[in-house]
Amino acid sequence: MSHVNRYMRMFGAGAINVVGLAIVTTALPVFLCTSNTYMEFVLNAAATIFIVQLDDHTHDTTIVIKHQKMIPLTAGSQTDEYKEQHKQQANRKMMQLFEVEDEF
Repeated sequence: MSHVNRYMRMFGAGAINVVGLAIVTTALPVFLCTSNTYMEFVLNAAATIFIVQLDDHTHDTTIVIKHQKMIPLTAGSQTDEYKEQHKQQANRKMMQLFEVEDEF
């Protein structure tokens, strides 16, 4: 990373942290005053805190997104055996979602 790139990143990070904080702290009271209910007020305040804290995560933070491989299907390409396997697999996953462990 070059020195110019490093200084540009430092300037950008500092600018967004200072200017962004000024914008949020100035606009937050006006934004919260437009809430119609107490629940909406709390929701807007919590959302604002969440958005502001997104920038505070360090580079050590790891976010893991689990995904499942999806098989593209075309019309008429499914056999009865495949449909049955898929149905059983979906049923197993559904049972896992609703599985409750008794810890009494």
